[in-house]
Amino acid sequence: MTSDRMPVQLSRVLRFARFPIAIGLIGVGLCALLSCTSNPAPTPREIAAAVPANVGFSDRSSWLPWEVARQKHLFERHRANVDLKWFDRYAESVSALESGLLDANNQRLTDTIRAIALGEEWAIVLVTDLADGNLPNFGHLAVTRQQIEDRPEIVQGLVNAWFDSLDYIRSQPDKADRIAAKFAQKRANFTATPTTTPFGLEENLKVLTPGNDITHLSYAAEAIAGVLLENGSISVRPDLSQLLDDRFVKAYKLGMGNFITSPPNPHRKFIGPRYFAK
Repeated sequence: MTSDRMPVQLSRVLRFARFPIAIGLIGVGLCALLSCTSNPAPTPREIAAAVPANVGFSDRSSWLPWEVARQKHLFERHRANVDLKWFDRYAESVSALESGLLDANNQRLTDTIRAIALGEEWAIVLVTDLADGNLPNFGHLAVTRQQIEDRPEIVQGLVNAWFDSLDYIRSQPDKADRIAAKFAQKRANFTATPTTTPFGLEENLKVLTPGNDITHLSYAAEAIAGVLLENGSISVRPDLSQLLDDRFVKAYKLGMGNFITSPPNPHRKFIGPRYFAK
């Protein structure tokens, strides 16, 4: 089993098994650190940073920039401790986020709205694409509120890595396409969707801004919630007032994102090779 591919059934076992081990390892590390009077004890934030954030993605061409980000070490570049996990089945990635196996997941707006109606505390920090359909079913990165509150620097690193990955794909299309092709060949369920284009900075700023039409995510979310309520997919209308958290995208635009190493490009427009919609 590779590190980036974890069936949900096994993950549920590991979910409960890994915490005692992690606590034990942290305890040993703390004892070692505290025994050396010359070294200060690690802060709670430093301890938290040692545990990777589990981020899921699945079968969608517009989510392949995450694999490029991993292979080009863009998470490390932004000092974000991230364990990127591939799921053969999209539904399993959503279930993994609901069950606490993931800290963030790439998913569709309808699934995030359903989960919030059931009481999940998630927020959308990045819009990744726009799916086809009667209503804009925006693809996005859903992150738990706990992750945002406890480790905002990792969330910022994820957002930074996404935009840097799109820049790499644009500037090195042949190399990026080879990464995508090699990755897709190893996944039997992977099917390229050439009509789906990953969203760059400009698209994110527009979609995350409140508006009165379907091109704005806040409006689309309320419209979709109404449809889900009408057809019985949810039993209560969810409170979507805290659904969007655009602070990380705005910080990237202003060059204020944690550990930004290059100035933002105001003219970002995604153009990619065959695995990344043209």
